[in-house]
Amino acid sequence: MLNHPLANVREGAWFGIAKIGVPTVKILQKINQERDNSNQPHFRHASFRAIDKSLITIEVYGTKQDVQQLKDWRKGVTDIAVMDRIDFTLAELEYRLEQEE
Repeated sequence: MLNHPLANVREGAWFGIAKIGVPTVKILQKINQERDNSNQPHFRHASFRAIDKSLITIEVYGTKQDVQQLKDWRKGVTDIAVMDRIDFTLAELEYRLEQEE
């Protein structure tokens, strides 16, 4: 659905990915890998939005396990925008987890 020709469908897909439970880092890695291998602008945009919205969900509901998984994923990411977004999520998630202790 992230590659659908209709923008509203792509938008629904990225929101759906972000809102179905707490997205896993494994799913985001797969989406990012497909994004890296694609030259289709609509898909690249929609997949980045799916990653972005999912990381927001992880910031709010993520666990200490997610922190480590994000750090491990971050090491292999080559896209600067995705790296920056992961870094922001890590900072927000680590801060929230510290406040809960």
